[in-house]
Amino acid sequence: MFKAVAELGYRPNNVARNLRVRRTNVIALVVADIQNPYFSAVGKAVQDLAYSYGMQVILCNTDEDLEKEQQYLDVLKADNAAGIIIAPTHQSTESFRYLAELQLPTVVIDRSFRNIDLVLNMDNVVIDNRSAATELGLHLLGRQRKRLAGIFGYGSTTGRERYQGVMDAHKQAGVTPEADLFRFVAARELVGYTTCIELLERPDPPDAFVASNGLLAAGAYRALKERRIDIPHQLAFASFDDTLWTPMVSPAVTVVRQPTTEIGRVAVELLLKRIQDPELEGSETVLKSELVVRDST
Repeated sequence: MFKAVAELGYRPNNVARNLRVRRTNVIALVVADIQNPYFSAVGKAVQDLAYSYGMQVILCNTDEDLEKEQQYLDVLKADNAAGIIIAPTHQSTESFRYLAELQLPTVVIDRSFRNIDLVLNMDNVVIDNRSAATELGLHLLGRQRKRLAGIFGYGSTTGRERYQGVMDAHKQAGVTPEADLFRFVAARELVGYTTCIELLERPDPPDAFVASNGLLAAGAYRALKERRIDIPHQLAFASFDDTLWTPMVSPAVTVVRQPTTEIGRVAVELLLKRIQDPELEGSETVLKSELVVRDST
């Protein structure tokens, strides 16, 4: 029989098979920007562990585009995906209602839905962004920096929480923040570069700089190097995300290191439990980050 199948070039009809078994062994990882090293690292952890459980992973990159995200979700629903791990583009009640109405087992990573006005039967895996940013801000302000600047992604709860943490650090240190030195921007490398240039060209440039993710950090660091800024003596620099380049440049970059492997592992394990029992009560897992101090501060 198998020889005849091979000779005929038969391929199984996945749609028909899915209808019979009701669920595939396919899960989806839906991320906001695969160019962000954080999502690449989490994605590898998700794929490695899912594979060990006999699951296949489809990667969907939304580019922080809500319409594209919803199109992907519709396809996953139609293809009867077993479940979804997602870093959602917009944390609004309406977008989460759309996600919930799919009735697919779901784990949300990186971005919190704590303040969404819905009862969601999902799991959430995050770090304490506000606390981590407070620790980083206090580290900089404790080194006699008085004019701290920062760039934060505007499309997510993550950027807002990290901004709030930096503001908390100012309050605890007794330093008044300068509103014009903080920007909410698209989380892109080029935007990090151009925004850093704008801040450096002010008559009163900052003496410390924080980037809220790895892409913004890469652009900002390039701008500082091009302008021959003496780091850390002229300006201290720090960011979230310990990427491949942050320990290798000179000076090496102080970072908040996120537990990307642990985030991926916990997300997969929670999703598998939810696939087995979709009625499980939703949970929030807050993992610990680490401040890694290097020469840039």
